Amino acid sequence: MLEREGKEGSIIFFSMLRISASAFGGGFAIASFIRREFVEKRIWIDENEMLDLLSIGQTAPGAVAVNVSFLVGYKTLGLPGAILALIERSPSLFRNPNCLLHI
Repeated sequence: MLEREGKEGSIIFFSMLRISASAFGGGFAIASFIRREFVEKRIWIDENEMLDLLSIGQTAPGAVAVNVSFLVGYKTLGLPGAILALIERSPSLFRNPNCLLHI
């Protein structure tokens, strides 16, 4: 089980890193790349769950992209996944400390 979680954790981290490095635009643009990765490509969450996570990410304080990254990490791997998603988005932590409230 731990080996499987480690592999999924690295997938979450490197997928979010690739999305962050290659995507541009606002939080909704980045959220669409996250959706493509985790709903269409990996099929780890379904479309309705992604819409729910995007809605929660919109209403939570902070940047939408950070919120959605955190929520997708949490949905797929629990707290370790959420922490990995936040670590990957660490430059955002310095620009927007509100995302620390999610922990």
